[in-house]
Amino acid sequence: MNSKFSGSMGYQRLIKEIKRDSGGGPPGPNSVSSSTIVNGAVGEVDIADGAITEAKFHPTLQTNLATFSYNLYNLQYPGWYGNFKITNANLSSPYTFTFTVYFETFNDVTNSTDVVDSVGPLTLNHNQHYDLVLPIQSRLTNKDTVIKLDYTTSGGDITDTTRVGVGLEDLTEELIYLTVNSNYIHNGNIELTVDINT
Repeated sequence: MNSKFSGSMGYQRLIKEIKRDSGGGPPGPNSVSSSTIVNGAVGEVDIADGAITEAKFHPTLQTNLATFSYNLYNLQYPGWYGNFKITNANLSSPYTFTFTVYFETFNDVTNSTDVVDSVGPLTLNHNQHYDLVLPIQSRLTNKDTVIKLDYTTSGGDITDTTRVGVGLEDLTEELIYLTVNSNYIHNGNIELTVDINT
């Protein structure tokens, strides 16, 4: 080797030259990039306990974890199934009650409301009722499912309802929102009676 770095002293000078060109010493703060690290070289011992948070997970993994948590919640708190009796008991003229029933639940994964099932439109005359039967294999998503009725009447207004096993969350001119009471979730017989007043 015919060079100014030949011989053992030449190697020492070469090492010094490399250190001088690279700045010498250990890497400075924030100076090591992904391309500098050998692939597969970072081991478990190199990662501080608790350093990896959910925010650092890949978006697909975050979605999978959220889906798993949502499905687990649905298993722990399953939704209503049973019989839902809907009655038109208007107090004056024989107005009809036409409605469609929707079962809705908020999906934490998609951040949207899912329509689980729907029935209708159906029309009930005065003193008529309809029995909506939901078998266990079709049970609702979870206990937080809302029962929504879109409705119209042939005249008059619904200003109040009578209920068994359901709570009235909202009553407007065209919508009735109900939630099933917790002790009626499993094969519960729930009821809604509407009074149409002039």
